[in-house]
Amino acid sequence: MKPSNDDYNNINKNQIGPSSNVTLKSKIIALQDAIDLVNEDFKANIKDIKVLEKEKDEHQKVLKQKTEDMKKSLLVELADVEKEMKKHLVVQKDENIRLQKLITQLKSEKTVLMSKLVALQRRISDMENQVGNDDLKLI
Repeated sequence: MKPSNDDYNNINKNQIGPSSNVTLKSKIIALQDAIDLVNEDFKANIKDIKVLEKEKDEHQKVLKQKTEDMKKSLLVELADVEKEMKKHLVVQKDENIRLQKLITQLKSEKTVLMSKLVALQRRISDMENQVGNDDLKLI
């Protein structure tokens, strides 16, 4: 049990004070009692410090373990995310290739259709000229 400030004050006032009519021996005994109380307080504080240091060490161990666990967990999660990203990348590349082929095919079809359109426009123009010439012959 820690000595209280009242214990120190009681010793100082009652046994060591200049107004007391006590002998030198009683003053020495009072001083020894005060020293003993201070030593008890000091020992109690040392015990408290040791307990606190032990608790601090335990907390540090727990925090270190939690940090390691979190690090392992995050590394596993990161590996999973990387694996998933690689899968998506392969799928995306395949989709890009498919779309590029489709675009190339559509461009080819467009070129063919444009050629046919030009041919049809020429044919229409030729037919219009022919109809125009036939009309002139009839007149």
